[in-house]
Amino acid sequence: MSTPAPDAVKRLVDSFDRNRDAYLSGSYNETQLRREFIDPFFEALGWDVENRQGSAMPYRDVIFEDSLKVGGATKAPDYCFRIGGMRKFFVEAKKPSVNIASDSGPAFQLRRYAWSAKLPLSILTDFEEQGGQGPARQDGRTGDADDGTEEAAGPRPEEARPQREATPRPEARHHRPAN
Repeated sequence: MSTPAPDAVKRLVDSFDRNRDAYLSGSYNETQLRREFIDPFFEALGWDVENRQGSAMPYRDVIFEDSLKVGGATKAPDYCFRIGGMRKFFVEAKKPSVNIASDSGPAFQLRRYAWSAKLPLSILTDFEEQGGQGPARQDGRTGDADDGTEEAAGPRPEEARPQREATPRPEARHHRPAN
């Protein structure tokens, strides 16, 4: 029997807080963060990150390093979350020593991924902070208006405050083709 998500998430947050200084050091890398915190976080929310159900590739909940064409080059968002084989959102992880609230580079990177895949939302996280990102327009700006009032892609520091809301697993389940 699995532990309810709120308790599992609380344990992850408590663990991070206890060792925060070590995680914020430059020596703690993105791969460690993904394996120790981000993967278990999304598992606790009901996503089959490790493919424990044994789903075939087209029906997995999560694809790591999903291939995506961005500006003529092939890029790979860290996570692609899917339902029934359809992309729903990307998650881009950065090691905790990267200040995602003030460094616009990671936000711009994620917005380009979202725009290229035509996704309305993606998540940027270093586990300590999480922010939702909408897609960038092809001209590198955000927003819908063409009046020159929208800002360059990437949040301003005062707008990039972490969003601490959990990303719940949608109720939809896998749809496998009938044999």
